[in-house]
Amino acid sequence: MTTAGDLPPVYLLGGRLNALSAVRSLGERGVAVTVLDDRGEGRLAAKSRHCHRYLDTPLDASSSQWWLDVLSKEGAGAVVFPCSDVSLEFLARNRLDLVNAGCLPIEADGDALITALDKEATYRRARALGISAPSTVRIRTSDDLALAVSDLEFPFGVKPASQHRFWEALRRNPALFAAWLDHPKGVVLDDKEQLLRLVEPLVELGIEVLATEVVVGPDDNYCSYYTYLDASGLPLFHFTKRKPRQYPIHFGQGTYHVTKWLPDVADVGLRMCQGLGLRGICNVEFKRDSRTGELRLIECNARLTATDALERKAGLDLPWIAYTRAIGTTDVVASEFKDGLCQWVPLLDLKALVAYRRAGELTTTKWITSLARRQSFATFDLGDLGPSVASARARVKSLASRIPRASQASRK
Repeated sequence: MTTAGDLPPVYLLGGRLNALSAVRSLGERGVAVTVLDDRGEGRLAAKSRHCHRYLDTPLDASSSQWWLDVLSKEGAGAVVFPCSDVSLEFLARNRLDLVNAGCLPIEADGDALITALDKEATYRRARALGISAPSTVRIRTSDDLALAVSDLEFPFGVKPASQHRFWEALRRNPALFAAWLDHPKGVVLDDKEQLLRLVEPLVELGIEVLATEVVVGPDDNYCSYYTYLDASGLPLFHFTKRKPRQYPIHFGQGTYHVTKWLPDVADVGLRMCQGLGLRGICNVEFKRDSRTGELRLIECNARLTATDALERKAGLDLPWIAYTRAIGTTDVVASEFKDGLCQWVPLLDLKALVAYRRAGELTTTKWITSLARRQSFATFDLGDLGPSVASARARVKSLASRIPRASQASRK
């Protein structure tokens, strides 16, 4: 086993909670961690006591080109670890340059990464593999918008065709950015009025989105599969979990997650990852259709996710697995994980409770009962309080900035 004194440094690229989890996993083991950020995305990770150095992309630079410049100058012998979709695309397109500079990129297949980053392409591949995926219409033009209305019944969902490109484009339009800020994963549209308000401005600016059928069933039907595929495409482990709640409800970010062994999810998930040709870190999310019991694909990721802290608590340390394989050493990977472990996002989950109650889908008693067990958190860690303090300060600052605006509005 490699000792701390022998461990090469690592450069984490972008990422929010993903980068924070990787900083903690690797920094705790004595790895010197540098975060190369993308417009402040990974600032929480910088507050961790395990982060040795934090550098953000200059305002006048392209993050990808800046990353490549930095790594070409100082990355020889260091592991390069993407933690966001932007950095996954960077790795896919620049792997050879990184290797030629002496860097050690984590295991991944470039072509498969590009496919996984495009939701429509991922859905097409799933159908070719015999895996169910929702009906979709790619919206680029006003004609596509009309087609979506005719082909899909309300309610239907709208999500970014490419998550990182979508938000990159929205950053250049503050009004649209603000309108979509409460819908990071996408939005369920109930009528044409919502469609015109939220989607038509995107079409006018040439920002592509995907209109998608909403899979029938409660949010408790969401489930995920995680694995790590070696160079031959063989899995090192199998991990599954449930996502009972999210916010915004029905089409949002997970607010409560529970580890649970689900054999059919593992079977279909592995088939999807191998069928895409992925290597390294893999994650597939499904929703079980209440009408048929069939698992239907929601998305596929080839990176850490916001529940990486939960996977580590369950005994599967994905950052460490990817790191050790990049440097040519391996530790024994657990063949089993603990059922019934939970990750909770308190403030968002409280908002979710209000929304679920309003929709008649959850009672306060059931919500409280679900929390009557030991919880883990993505940000809070007693041994590393810096990120939690920084997050709390940011919330207070955001709340304080809204009070004058609310006061002015009430006087009008």
